[in-house]
Amino acid sequence: MRRIGVMTSGGDAPGMNAAVRAVVRRGIGRGVQITGIRRGYFGLLRREFEPLGPESVHDIIHRGGTMLLTARCDEFLSAPGQRQGYDNLRAAGIDGLVCIGGDGSLSGAQALAALGLPVVGVPGTIDNDLAGTELTIGFDTAVNTAVEAVDRVRDTAAAHERTFVVEVMGRHSGFIALATGMACGAETILVPEIPWSADAVCRRLRRGLERGFRQNLIVLAEGAGHALELGQLIQETTGLETRVTILGHVQRGGSPTALDRNLAGRLGAAAVDLLLEGHHGLMTGLQGDLVVGVPLGTGVKALTIGPPVFPAGPAKGFADREGLVLVATDNFDIACDPEAAATKALKELVPAWRRRDMGLGVRVVSDWPTPGLEHLAALSGAEVVGSSGDLVAALGTARLVVAPVEHGASAS
Repeated sequence: MRRIGVMTSGGDAPGMNAAVRAVVRRGIGRGVQITGIRRGYFGLLRREFEPLGPESVHDIIHRGGTMLLTARCDEFLSAPGQRQGYDNLRAAGIDGLVCIGGDGSLSGAQALAALGLPVVGVPGTIDNDLAGTELTIGFDTAVNTAVEAVDRVRDTAAAHERTFVVEVMGRHSGFIALATGMACGAETILVPEIPWSADAVCRRLRRGLERGFRQNLIVLAEGAGHALELGQLIQETTGLETRVTILGHVQRGGSPTALDRNLAGRLGAAAVDLLLEGHHGLMTGLQGDLVVGVPLGTGVKALTIGPPVFPAGPAKGFADREGLVLVATDNFDIACDPEAAATKALKELVPAWRRRDMGLGVRVVSDWPTPGLEHLAALSGAEVVGSSGDLVAALGTARLVVAPVEHGASAS
């Protein structure tokens, strides 16, 4: 491999520049040329290529946005558009690609990989909504930006004894709202993943009012509801003076935190290493304190299950509205021991379900019959059933699933 392309796509995230810098420096350090692709897939279709060297990425590590620019591109959603992008890369002598972005960007990277291009993705999105990694580039900065703003709102809420509804970003993911609300001591946090009702919110506010609390902070993810409508309803229903603040795109900009800079550097450099060592069709991710390569489909397809909530080494945990699910994925060179994952699940998840009195049985679905799995399941009161079937089709990489099922439900 003599030349690697690098691009940023989709919504910008603080730390993207640090990731580009890492790709350029690691690539040149290992003797390959780096070509920057401006404006993401839009620029790819228009051959907006430029050579990048150490001087190109000097003094960008602390800057927000992306030096390569980014743009949406509906043309690339079509098969002819994807083929044109592939042909443009090959014509430019680009042997491999590092794509930095979120779920839409990595879906595009998957399309190029399916056409035969060696591709490695780097998770860059403030939403933190990609499976296969515990953190995405930009999330920490966005949360810190939101926390600073909400703290200021809290001061004026206390001074005027008002209720404030603060809307933060997150169309399909509540990670920013959850992290911000917890850090700011919000009375209520509303996220897309958990159903809620305005009546329940108002009842909670009334209970607080009866105890003498007249100031309240509600943090709402944009995908969970409409802040202006909620604020008006609260004021009309409870009589509490209510104001609404929508933080908007301020969460995307600004200098990245130290955590995001270092994370971007590690993930960007690892992407180059994977390509040069012959591993592709992957996304770099952080699991524990290790940088790993996971299949691109893990980051994109596992969104059908939900956000990661239960770390288990190479295995990842997901929550859906039915309860907890543990999914172990094959991470190529990263060892994934299905029996160890099952042991952790059965020893830790199952007792947790029982402590919560969920009234659920447990189903273990495995593509690998392992010597101790049936014994472990029996000790936990779980039942081992067939192959993962539809879940494998949905996730692309599922191999082991430990899930709660209602008593009496079919395990097939």
